Amino acid sequence: MSIGRNIKNLRLKHGLSQKELAEIAGVTDKAVSTWELDKKDPRMGAIQRMADYFGIKKSDIIEPIQVTMDFDTKRSIKNKNSFSDEELKLIDNYRELNDDDKSFVNGMIGRLAVGKTVSVTNNVQNNKNGNNFMNVGTVIAT
Repeated sequence: MSIGRNIKNLRLKHGLSQKELAEIAGVTDKAVSTWELDKKDPRMGAIQRMADYFGIKKSDIIEPIQVTMDFDTKRSIKNKNSFSDEELKLIDNYRELNDDDKSFVNGMIGRLAVGKTVSVTNNVQNNKNGNNFMNVGTVIAT
């Protein structure tokens, strides 16, 4: 796992917003966002403040290890079943979804598993600020 992913998992594990973590680290919420997107790495001072706050070692944040309660579970699953890094990433992403999105993903996987062709119609719309956003439309299984 990347530093950014470790930071995001640590933040989510403790139920913090990016703004709250930014206050802990002594930076802006934009800085936290760039860390979590792996655009930049935090400075050691910010890492130390986060480590002190959470009562962990700096290495728990900067080493390529996932800082979540279920890391040991994933490691044992990976060793037992030989999951690829991509499969573990999918598990991470799935666990971050809300219940409705999990239901949607489960339905898509179910349709694909039985050999149905699945198409999702997407359209890009502009919100009132003129920013584009993706609106996922209809799912069609044939």
